[in-house]
Amino acid sequence: MIDVDGAMNSIDQVFTVEEQFRFSLAVQLLQRYGEEQVTVEWEAVDGNRTDIGVRTEDSIVPIELKYLTAKSRVRDHRFDQSFQIGGNHDANRSHYDNIKDIKRLENVVAENGGYGYFILLSNIPNYWSEPSRSALHDEFRIYEGRTLEGELDWKDYRPWMESRNRDQPIDLDGKYQIEWSDFSYRDDIEVSGSPNFRYLAVQVD
Repeated sequence: MIDVDGAMNSIDQVFTVEEQFRFSLAVQLLQRYGEEQVTVEWEAVDGNRTDIGVRTEDSIVPIELKYLTAKSRVRDHRFDQSFQIGGNHDANRSHYDNIKDIKRLENVVAENGGYGYFILLSNIPNYWSEPSRSALHDEFRIYEGRTLEGELDWKDYRPWMESRNRDQPIDLDGKYQIEWSDFSYRDDIEVSGSPNFRYLAVQVD
């Protein structure tokens, strides 16, 4: 099995955009499995594209990433830089798109065999915290301890859901127990706003 937790625990920085996260994780996987075994923007036989592909003895492991952040200010003393992350997060769309990525990985794995991973890195507690009130995206939530399975759909319809076919329910083939892990960055990095990062790694097979 690909050691995604080991790779994630070896990353120690906060990123401005998802592409930086993808590059950093790909580097960690390269160090573990070799340059010839890891590629970015891997395109499966069925045309589905994933962020990273890792060649194993039996198959290519597709990895899909998400980096979703709350508005925060980051100060990186080692590189003498400051930058802002987040600020345009949409909970309804993002929750749906997370589950859509898991479903897409199911399709890739069904076509190519083996298994894959969906990995979400975030500093938004709404993702891992059990909700205190109802929302349109209730069935797409991924809070700690939840089990994802079967057909998931919106609580109510809104016209904007037709964009990118978000109005369609998602029927998962597998059953997924949601378990979040803490993510640590270097001591010489300061984050003000929402400083606590966690990641979710869902194995899809």
